[in-house]
Amino acid sequence: VKTPTTMIRKYSAIAALAVLAVMALLRVNPNAVNSFIRTKQRRALSLTYSDFLDEQYYDQANLRLVTFGTSRGYGSGMANPATESFTGLLNGTNLAIRASTADYPAMCTYSMVNDNIYDVIVIEYLPQSYHLTKEALVELGKRLRQRFPEALIIYVDIWSNHQFQLRLPGNNVQSAFKIAEEKAIGRGLKSKDRQAIKDVAEEHKNIATPWNFLESDSNWLRETVQDPATIGAKVLGIDLPTKGNEAQSFDSMIDMYLDDGIHFSKFGHQYVQQGIQKIIREAQKERSDKVNEWALTDSCENWIQTGKTKLITNMGMVPFSNGKKYALESFAKRMEIHKEPNYIVIDNKYDKVQHLYLSHMSSGPADFYGGGTAEICDKPHNHTTTHMVSLDTLANYTTWQIHVIKHEYIGEVQPGVHFLVVENKNKEMVNLRITGLILTPEIIVTEHLAGNVD
Repeated sequence: VKTPTTMIRKYSAIAALAVLAVMALLRVNPNAVNSFIRTKQRRALSLTYSDFLDEQYYDQANLRLVTFGTSRGYGSGMANPATESFTGLLNGTNLAIRASTADYPAMCTYSMVNDNIYDVIVIEYLPQSYHLTKEALVELGKRLRQRFPEALIIYVDIWSNHQFQLRLPGNNVQSAFKIAEEKAIGRGLKSKDRQAIKDVAEEHKNIATPWNFLESDSNWLRETVQDPATIGAKVLGIDLPTKGNEAQSFDSMIDMYLDDGIHFSKFGHQYVQQGIQKIIREAQKERSDKVNEWALTDSCENWIQTGKTKLITNMGMVPFSNGKKYALESFAKRMEIHKEPNYIVIDNKYDKVQHLYLSHMSSGPADFYGGGTAEICDKPHNHTTTHMVSLDTLANYTTWQIHVIKHEYIGEVQPGVHFLVVENKNKEMVNLRITGLILTPEIIVTEHLAGNVD
């Protein structure tokens, strides 16, 4: 398995001449070779004959590719995610959702894909969240395999420096990345910086400070999704750090990510692009229109990236996160001022009971929102409640501050029109932010799962 360090800054004039010579011997189109070399110079990736063949095969195969993923797959941090994300570099369809994990597409596969046909399906989710999304990761792959029996499904399993811990004197266990962040702040920097990570790796390279790498259930993921009886997928990954080699591994991953250590850098996206192309050529994947009828259909809406919804509601669509995300806000004083609660109209057009999930923002370790309630009613005023649940807005599975989506199960919805009434528990905190609704014929994901980092 290639590691980032084997691919960084290897391009040289000698390598280029060597590749050109091989191409000439094999009668490869010189124009194609020159174009490839110029592209690689811009990308600053290693230049190999194999890379050229991978890219040439992909271009000629005319395959339809789609990505399901998080903000990493979406291309957060890139100036133009549509072209600079690995999906954009592959001219694919990007269905990755910022601040979300596999639970949403697992429940909403039909709504997201509809009648479109894909030959290559990429599933990208952070290893840190595998313990939260095991069921959803497998369910998503199963639903896609059922629909696309001949598609090549690729799981991207790439770890990050946030998985490293250091045991300091006094049995004080800290995040190695957090230590690097504190170094950066001490230098007057607003964010993490690459040199701070290098310094931490160098300082702890040869001393008796035990490193700990938080396993991400990668072995479980790979064994499960690659099993032909389950999904029969391929996995694109990087070898996990070995004991005694943690400092070097910590340093080697710098180029893969932006300064936040979470989102792929340009190099990271290009690395994933090349890895996907290699898997495609090795599988000799060809275009195929073969599909099966959907085993399950669903009805979902998610407006966090578009700010648009067809639902009837009295809540306003409000931008947040520097205008990059959108949510319907549950106005804390609506009843007091407007004499009506916050509501969304739910129309179950099916002739069977559906299961309702509500997508909303949460945060942690500090909770910005203070919780809330959601109830399914027959009307917004003087209503009869059929289901009522508490909304948990605390995301407490990391030690660094995050802002993420939760998809919470609300309850059963009978056929016909109903009202979902949403209220804040603490009217002095930030208004609840609703980012989507999910109606499914089955309870596909039973856990209250949290999404990826903001």
